[in-house]
Amino acid sequence: MKHAKSFYKSILLASIVITAICLFKLLFFYYQSETHATARAKQVTKDAAVMIEVKLKEVERDINSYAAACSVKSISDAETQKEFEKRIRANKALFGVVIAYAPRQFLPTEKLHSVYASWKNEEVDFSTVEKSYDYTDGMPSV
Repeated sequence: MKHAKSFYKSILLASIVITAICLFKLLFFYYQSETHATARAKQVTKDAAVMIEVKLKEVERDINSYAAACSVKSISDAETQKEFEKRIRANKALFGVVIAYAPRQFLPTEKLHSVYASWKNEEVDFSTVEKSYDYTDGMPSV
């Protein structure tokens, strides 16, 4: 009987030790997984930010070259639409492209026209900003 009690105590002690080891390993695994996931998420976010910045710089150069061309010669609405469609299709990450006039460059009585190209049902849709609101409203004269 004495051996049986001693045997059961040994089994109980071994069970507690094994449970503690398993719990420690589980907590260590959880900590390592969380640390790894956090580090990976930070790296993925950093990589995405770099890619977005590179793409935005490309788009900025492209738009600036088009703006420079517009300042040299008058471009029709049809040509503008064609250019916008080309640019938005080449840059699928863009939600839309708009051309607007610099603030305070025109008299308040002049109503300005602004072309806006955006994605709608997988196609490029054209509208004008002035359909939504008069962005020249309240602009002081030059």
